[in-house]
Amino acid sequence: MIDGQFNFSYLDEQGLDRSAFFGDELRVYDMMRRHVERHGTLPQVETVFVEAKVDLVEFPPEPIGFWIERVETRRQAESILAASQEMEKCVAEGNVESAKKLVQDLYFKLGAIKETGKVFDFKDLAPKVIEEHDRIQQSVEKMSGIPFGIEYLDSISGGAQPADTIALVGRPAAGKSYFLARMSLNCFDAGGIPFVVSLEMPAIQWARRMLALRANVTATLLRLGRLSYWTRESLVENVEALQRMKDRPFFLMEGTLASTVDDVIIRLRELKPSALYVDGAYLLRLRGKPLPRWERVTESAEWLKMIANEFKIPVIGTYQFNRRGPGQLQNIGYSDAIGQLASIVIGIDDDEEYNKGDRFHGARQFKIMELLKGREGETGIIRVVYDMDRMIIEQDAVLKGLRASDDLEREEEEHE
Repeated sequence: MIDGQFNFSYLDEQGLDRSAFFGDELRVYDMMRRHVERHGTLPQVETVFVEAKVDLVEFPPEPIGFWIERVETRRQAESILAASQEMEKCVAEGNVESAKKLVQDLYFKLGAIKETGKVFDFKDLAPKVIEEHDRIQQSVEKMSGIPFGIEYLDSISGGAQPADTIALVGRPAAGKSYFLARMSLNCFDAGGIPFVVSLEMPAIQWARRMLALRANVTATLLRLGRLSYWTRESLVENVEALQRMKDRPFFLMEGTLASTVDDVIIRLRELKPSALYVDGAYLLRLRGKPLPRWERVTESAEWLKMIANEFKIPVIGTYQFNRRGPGQLQNIGYSDAIGQLASIVIGIDDDEEYNKGDRFHGARQFKIMELLKGREGETGIIRVVYDMDRMIIEQDAVLKGLRASDDLEREEEEHE
């Protein structure tokens, strides 16, 4: 590191912390870290060996990446060996469940990224901002992310982006699950691979809702077995079309109240989806941590943020407003961390004005979708068609908010 003039933080960026080193190495690591903390620069080679009280050892002049790989391989081997000994002990005692948990924990530990954060020079990043703008502007598809399926949201956000965490929030029975299902279908139709984790209903119920949305067939009649011949034929055609897409799966995980963040992470590593959709994200638990609900929801929100960053995919989860109701970030139930950590927060509520007298008559219903928080502070209010007879969820009107296209049109008019 010293010869190559690497910063000490390079180790952190490569996922190596104090736990990766042993014996003399650990004394050298601690001495170098203290030196940087106190003096702001790496010490001289001779100083390291004097202060750490270790003997100078000659190593082949390989690049630092070679040694980073050697240290990481050794750490993984040590982890496997330690876990194997624990598993052997559990099996000998007949505790197979504990051994299985050790296997899962080891799988996660070996794949986990331990970066503490990378530092960039703004001067180096600024040209990339322009390059990204030009790439999007000149592409046929103006949306760089995965579509939400709501015109205003897609226009103002460019879709759900890698590393986004998005909170879809509403009171119980506000329609959050249906909106999440619609968004996951939009991901699939756009060529992506969605991964839906359902913590509030069985997978077959989720499949029924999504098939109803895709075929515009009433989910209730589908569940009750009351479809007409022609409607059923339309449904069969949709199923056959889905089955022809053999190269692009659509994953559904039926969770339980015992499902943990670790369970989701293992599936993500195996399935490699384009986006993660979590219905009832506030129900996710942490393995081995019996925490109060507010603390558990906070930690699971933090983990979902880390998942989005590590896997470079958007994570969209549903949450609940507390009894104070929609309209403000602080009204999200259980934890302020949900609104603070999310890149985008979307509230869902009934449109009482338009729905008067229609709620129980099978007529076209409306929901109010409010963008409470955008990446750059955008806000907006959209009226959305929420028609459960024809299973249509789509934008009806923008009630408040400026679309990205409006700025462009106004700028062109001013130039003219």
